[in-house]
Amino acid sequence: MRLKEYLAELETCKDLERLFKEFRIHDNQCVLLRTNYDTLISDLLGLTPQQFRFHSYSVSDKSQLIGFIHGPVIMEVYPNVGLYDNSGERNTQRQLAEYNTEICLHPWNEDALSRRTHNYRLDMAQVSIILGEYAIKKRIPICFSHVDPPIEYKPRTK
Repeated sequence: MRLKEYLAELETCKDLERLFKEFRIHDNQCVLLRTNYDTLISDLLGLTPQQFRFHSYSVSDKSQLIGFIHGPVIMEVYPNVGLYDNSGERNTQRQLAEYNTEICLHPWNEDALSRRTHNYRLDMAQVSIILGEYAIKKRIPICFSHVDPPIEYKPRTK
């Protein structure tokens, strides 16, 4: 499946079970990008508050993390790939070499966490759509590595 088809399917899917089983929308969902980290953060900060709002910033020994919120979803943006992977899924060596930024999605509040079958999956699907459309618009390579097989967009260079 190509990225545009995947995004169109996500847009119309309201079946929570299908979002989980077919599209693999779940807690700890990771999206990989090859982009300039500072530009990505600036672009995300420039989106409307209805899309994302700034949540947090932290620095550790391994990485820095900037968090954004969309409804009940927190989006953690890391300037590295492979640092955050407790989902049980492994990125391939090729993915680790081809992408330099990782975004991890989570339900971010107790209400969303307590309603595991509630619409946080719909909100996470919406975040995936926003990220996919952003990548297409900016011509940024992106990989939805949680899908089997992974959905990748690699724009041709001009």
